[in-house]
Amino acid sequence: MTTLPFHRCRNPNMYLPPVDLSFKKINSLEDPSNSVRLLRRNSHMKYQSRSLRLCHNNITDLHDLHKPVSHFLAKPSQLAWLDLSFNKISHIDRVLCELRELRVLYLHANSIFILPEVDRLGALPLLHTITLHGNVIETNKAYRWDRPWCHQLTVGYLTLKSGQQKSFLYTIANS
Repeated sequence: MTTLPFHRCRNPNMYLPPVDLSFKKINSLEDPSNSVRLLRRNSHMKYQSRSLRLCHNNITDLHDLHKPVSHFLAKPSQLAWLDLSFNKISHIDRVLCELRELRVLYLHANSIFILPEVDRLGALPLLHTITLHGNVIETNKAYRWDRPWCHQLTVGYLTLKSGQQKSFLYTIANS
């Protein structure tokens, strides 16, 4: 298998740094903040990235997710990587299913507890990785059932004697 150099990748924006809104004490997605580190922008002052980090905030609801996505990203419909970990999210809102290009979704360390809501994400055709460990949903015995729409579901971490953490993956092959 031959890999292309970075500058010749089919979609180099996929590998640009994420728009990072982590640790901003965000409670609501209704009013996007402008305190983002400097990244490459287009002529409309939007970021070229396809990744958005909203982790380590106090977000409880995702119904206004389109606001920061549209506010910061040059091509919001091409959002591919979304980090919503370490918030206070209790439900997987249907708005996530509108992100048709989403490939990676981090939802670990939230308060998600309804298993059928996870299956909503099966509507995302390109989603291959989702993290859900550290949610109330882990206590549900059915949580580890196969999700045929997901290639990789991170269910926890393994700490080595050296203190280094390695993710422990429950891998599901899509057929």
